[in-house]
Amino acid sequence: MNLSDIRKELERRKGERGRVKRDLNVVNKKFLDARRRGKRIEQGRFIAQEVARNTQAELEYHIVEPVNLALSSVFEEDAYNFVMDFNLPLGDDLPKSRLEVDLYFERYGHLANPMEMTGYGQVDVASYGLKIALLGLANPPMRSIMVMDEPFKNPDKTVRPKIGELMRAVSHSRGIQHIVITHDQSIIQAADRVFHLKKSGKTTVIEVEDR
Repeated sequence: MNLSDIRKELERRKGERGRVKRDLNVVNKKFLDARRRGKRIEQGRFIAQEVARNTQAELEYHIVEPVNLALSSVFEEDAYNFVMDFNLPLGDDLPKSRLEVDLYFERYGHLANPMEMTGYGQVDVASYGLKIALLGLANPPMRSIMVMDEPFKNPDKTVRPKIGELMRAVSHSRGIQHIVITHDQSIIQAADRVFHLKKSGKTTVIEVEDR
């Protein structure tokens, strides 16, 4: 190989080295961009998880608090503790087909499914508390009117006067109007206005009683 051939080979290899360096710079830039994107995604995931946790905690408070207040005001020391369990993992592996929250009654550290319990008296009161929570969480706010047909069939008669007191207190403190169809005298006694419907032949007679 003469000197001219050596120079040509040297120039060719310099050109290849330049292309390799340019390719390497492109690869390095892509790698750095990917790493920056990965960090942003990780930071975004962390922020999303924190927001989800805070949202769950806030929802739990605004839902659990009125339910437990209702239960304790009616059943006192015999009341169960209402528990919401947000049991889903947070992240990309979040299952899409499962419920996001489980509802339990808790006593002495033991959790129970409310619908598997006998009696359902406390379930009735808890359901009422959940309706109060729903009205408080609605956005835009829902009209504060609650219509109920023969509610609270399951609680024992000994606690029904307390249910009437609870409904009256909720109505006055939260401005929620209750329209209740009932034969339960303990609930009727707590009403501000009572409409007595009586049949006289084919005519319905309505008597209004203000209290």
